Amino acid sequence: MLQLILKKVAELLTVLLFVSLIVFFTFRLLPGDPAQMRLGLNPTPEALAALKAEMGLDKPLVVQYVDWIGHVLTGNLGKSALDDKSVVSLLAAKIPNTFELAIFGTAVALLLAVPAGVLASVYKHSWTDRLLRTVSLFGFSIPAYWLAVLLMLLLAYKFQLLPAGGFVPWSEDPWLHVKSLALPVVTVGIVNAAQVFRFLRAGMLEVIGQDYIRTARAKGISEFYVIFKHVARNALPGLITVIALNFSLLLSGMVVTEQIFAWPGLGWLMIQSILARDYDVVQGAVLVSALIIVIINLLGDLLNAALDPRIKYNG
Repeated sequence: MLQLILKKVAELLTVLLFVSLIVFFTFRLLPGDPAQMRLGLNPTPEALAALKAEMGLDKPLVVQYVDWIGHVLTGNLGKSALDDKSVVSLLAAKIPNTFELAIFGTAVALLLAVPAGVLASVYKHSWTDRLLRTVSLFGFSIPAYWLAVLLMLLLAYKFQLLPAGGFVPWSEDPWLHVKSLALPVVTVGIVNAAQVFRFLRAGMLEVIGQDYIRTARAKGISEFYVIFKHVARNALPGLITVIALNFSLLLSGMVVTEQIFAWPGLGWLMIQSILARDYDVVQGAVLVSALIIVIINLLGDLLNAALDPRIKYNG
């Protein structure tokens, strides 16, 4: 297990290094001057040159990258060009909102996908299986933004059951917070339930086809016991992998959902910062997102290895 942990940590550091390189040099090639953004319109050449020197923008790109990485390693991700707040404080305010959306969205996806996946695998090729696969195909193919707009039109504007968007802190009004969370959570849950369903069904069918399952049935063991004691337990590692991957995809794909519903999370902050050419914030948000995604997948791999010692991760 220790060898696995060390290997995964090395992979994590390698991925983060490549992400940092791509993020830094990509945003340096985009139009816009962070120093000018901070000074506003029509700054004097002297003030602009002084701020560029202060921000290190007058140095070669390689030197800028080394300086930036040095600051990152000490927890300094820079300052926003718009309000001069530290990037760390901005991210710390938005990350909990994104995690809240991702966690509850994953919970909705599991509530929909796990019972459906079990039913579809147990009653393979039945009308139940065909119906569930058809529904999952629909969920798998629809874009998140289309579903978000559809739910908004129906539940917010047509029936006026839920707010169309916005964010109400839990500390201000718990009930309004739950209502503002409902539409984005349902959107995220439905879109991701389809993928979890397909993987769970395939994983359970693979286990059901094993000889020891046929032997257990031949011995007269109840179908309920066979499915939940043997099949579900042996399909669990695959489900954990899918959940970890799905959670990672949720975080990376939350940009659209947060933007549509005006949910002030990490994705929303990233879009606002890109539009404002606030490069320090964008770089910090992308780097932290990559770190979270890699850590989640690392935890999924370690949990799988702990649940099933037979699993070997050979790179």
